[in-house]
Amino acid sequence: CLELSFLELCDILETTYNLKKTRNVSIYEKVSLFLYMLSQPGSVRNCEERFQHSGETISRHFHSVLEAVCMFAKDIIKPVDPSFRDAPNEILKDAKYYPYFRDCIGSIYGTHIQVCVPSHLQGVYIGQKGYTTNNVMAICDINMCFTFVSAGWKGSAYDTKILMEALRKSALHFPHPPQGKYYLVDSSYPTFMGFLRLYNKTRYHLPQFRIGPRIKERVEDFNYYHSSFQSTIERAFGLCKVRWKILGNMSPFALKTQN
Repeated sequence: CLELSFLELCDILETTYNLKKTRNVSIYEKVSLFLYMLSQPGSVRNCEERFQHSGETISRHFHSVLEAVCMFAKDIIKPVDPSFRDAPNEILKDAKYYPYFRDCIGSIYGTHIQVCVPSHLQGVYIGQKGYTTNNVMAICDINMCFTFVSAGWKGSAYDTKILMEALRKSALHFPHPPQGKYYLVDSSYPTFMGFLRLYNKTRYHLPQFRIGPRIKERVEDFNYYHSSFQSTIERAFGLCKVRWKILGNMSPFALKTQN
């Protein structure tokens, strides 16, 4: 139930992450205006009309909830089992993935999120999309749950660099694959121990298999199931962008806030 989930979120942010009510704005209203800002492709002005508060009040409470949510995210965006000892039931019970992907612990994928930057900084934020973006790398498990996110990279940053920095910096708490386990990665990442890429120079994307001839080679067979598994994280990102419209129409917050 959405109402119960909302009430539980408010309680967690208040009791665990020190979100405070004010004399005129309750915890529930604070979180409501925060979620409204994320879910509507609008501005602070739209929120002013909806909640009948000044722009300064809206901005102040938005940022206070954002700070609490960021602390909450650090605690919940992680693997359910950091040891990755057991294969998920979703793999064990699916003939497409078992036994071939029984040791796969998730998919790594990069996506671009629109960002508003001053004109003198726009060059380094323009990447493959042709407009200013942040390059976000994430890991998602078979259940479409994010287990790691690295955000705030300029749109021109290479995916490989983002991954290598995540592996190098212990403070980021990257969930390294144990021996014998691995992540699936697409062609923008290298293949090395613990990271399994598709075969090059053959079909990979699912639409290519739907409109092309039947699979004839083992490498195509592997790429097909690799792509099917990878589509889990693509769907997860897609749902986020549909639900949280701000990801496609970013408000002109400070860069630190957008990151």
